[in-house]
Amino acid sequence: MILKNITMLISLFVSLSLTGCISEDLEGCIINTTKVNFKYLANGDQDVILKYVDHLTVFIYDK
Repeated sequence: MILKNITMLISLFVSLSLTGCISEDLEGCIINTTKVNFKYLANGDQDVILKYVDHLTVFIYDK
């Protein structure tokens, strides 16, 4: 159950964040400041992500 919810959160994040520019020269890129918040409610209404997750790696690819 926990793994399913974390996987769903990461999938949602990736699907919403598929825009960007990866390049050596950022001149042609549109620079966006994007804030990412992770929240895990388990089976309640209190955020308990720090209790269950001690490391999170996010990879975002444009293509």
